[in-house]
Amino acid sequence: MTEQCQNLIGLIRQGKLRKSGCAGRRYQLQQPAARFRDCLVFYLDGRIHFERWCYGEAAGLSGEAWCRNMDPQGKMLWEAGKGEVISAVEEAPKELTGCSEDGTILYFDGSDAPWKMVQDLRRDKNNGYSGLLLLWRKWAKNGQK
Repeated sequence: MTEQCQNLIGLIRQGKLRKSGCAGRRYQLQQPAARFRDCLVFYLDGRIHFERWCYGEAAGLSGEAWCRNMDPQGKMLWEAGKGEVISAVEEAPKELTGCSEDGTILYFDGSDAPWKMVQDLRRDKNNGYSGLLLLWRKWAKNGQK
C-alpha cells in the first residue's frame, strides 16, 4: 500500500476526511451500465456508511451497512443497516487498496473501478449528523483547549 493510502487511512480513522465544518464526504462507485448506484460516506467521527441505491421501477435505497471505523490496514467490518432488501454487508467494499494523491479517488478490494468523491456533506440529518451535532462538537472541542 502506498504512503498516500496510509495517510488517507489515518485521516479516515480520525474523521478528518472532509472539509472543515462538514459532516462527511460522499464517494460514488463509477461503473457504467450498473443496475445500482453504490455510495460510501466517511463521517467526522470515523464512521463509514455504505448505501446501495436501485435504479428503474423499484428505485430507492435497497441496502445499507455501517462500519464503526477502518482499521490501520484499511479493512472495514460492516454491520447490517435497517430494513435491508439485499445484503449490503456482502456487497460493501472490504478493504482500501489504492487512492489518488489528493484523496478524491479511492480503490477497494484490488479492483480498478474508481470510487470518486462527489460531495462534501454539510449535514446528514437522516443518519444523525445534524447542524446541532456539528455545533456541539465544535463547542466541545473549543472547550477542551
